[in-house]
Amino acid sequence: MNQRKQQAKSDAAPPERPAEPVDARNPRRSRFGWLLAAIALTLLPGYTVVTWQRYERLRSIQAGLPLEPVAVAATPGLQQRIRAAMAQTRAARTARVAVADLGRLYQANTYRREAEACWRVLLQHEPKNPRWPYYLAALLQFDGRTVEAAEQLERTVKAEPDYAPAWLELAALKFRTGDPAGAERCYQRHAALRRGDPYSAFGLARIALLREQRGEARGQLENIVRDHPSFSPARNLYAEMLAAAGDNEGAESQRWLGRIAGRYREADDPWLEELRVFCFDPSQLAVWGKIDFEAKHGDRGKALFARALEVAPGNPIGHEALGEWYLESGDVATALNHFTQAVQLPRPGLSLFVNLAATFRRLGEPAETLRAVQRGLAAIPDASELYFELGVAFDDLGRLEEAMAAYRTAIKRSPNAAAAHVNLAVN
Repeated sequence: MNQRKQQAKSDAAPPERPAEPVDARNPRRSRFGWLLAAIALTLLPGYTVVTWQRYERLRSIQAGLPLEPVAVAATPGLQQRIRAAMAQTRAARTARVAVADLGRLYQANTYRREAEACWRVLLQHEPKNPRWPYYLAALLQFDGRTVEAAEQLERTVKAEPDYAPAWLELAALKFRTGDPAGAERCYQRHAALRRGDPYSAFGLARIALLREQRGEARGQLENIVRDHPSFSPARNLYAEMLAAAGDNEGAESQRWLGRIAGRYREADDPWLEELRVFCFDPSQLAVWGKIDFEAKHGDRGKALFARALEVAPGNPIGHEALGEWYLESGDVATALNHFTQAVQLPRPGLSLFVNLAATFRRLGEPAETLRAVQRGLAAIPDASELYFELGVAFDDLGRLEEAMAAYRTAIKRSPNAAAAHVNLAVN
């Protein structure tokens, strides 16, 4: 009886569930692991696609670049920067930034073919960035590929319609290639962005002259010379108009004012000017600085001269340029220091010895002037300019016979040496 009750009770109880596998350290880990695995299997195809796309993009970037860094007689600083940027192009995370650095380095140091390759790579991968077509357009214009340059400038102003220098470049290009109507539209757009700017006004004056609208052209030029008296191209063109109208006195006055206005300088272009910090060519830096110096622009080239010295301390050009800057600024002692350091470096040029002699003369030291000239003649024995300086040095020392002999030698080396003829006649 008891056995039957026990059996019935047993039959009524629900069956026990089999025990789940248990991780002795974490009972939930096994179940969580299966969940992670399921998520991973879901995400894996997308991750694989993204990874493949990055790989293809990186492969495309590398395929468009020059195979090797520039292997020429570049400064060590430039070689180091190029190699570092090339190394960064091998990683997807840094590739495009590195290509931009390479492009700037190549363009700033006049490696146009390599720079063009970089900009074309970036145009493919960053088509909305306005700088890349703008930099490419500058290269194309230099090589005379004006049609494609215009296309890239159009691309630039479409991507960044408020960048005024691009409109000015496009206007000038259209004017040169025989599209005055297109040039006029671009000059007007530039004028709207840079109100009162003389560059677009001058361009519009030239278009008016081309169309025989002389009254309008004259009005534009008169406004420029009034508001921007140092803008020499306007004065020169205005002088031509005055001469054509019979006002020879007014024309001559405008020509004289144009001459004393200083060197003409292209309009400010921040995108191109920012490339200068990537330049390691002391000669190019000195040229840019010289333009600023003669145009009395900004710090008058001093920062560019200092960079020329920084990137190539063994080249005399940086010291010489800074010496001229300080000499013009009235700091004769600092100028002399730079000139003295420059002549101790390899391959000093003719102008350096002339500057050194002139500096000693300003300091009232004729004996040092003579030594500087003789040092120059030892390095450059056929220079007529140095024989003239030799004559001046002898004059200052009262050695007139030797001065006359030096002037005669200067004339023999260069028969058109007017200053030597004058000093010889005076003596």
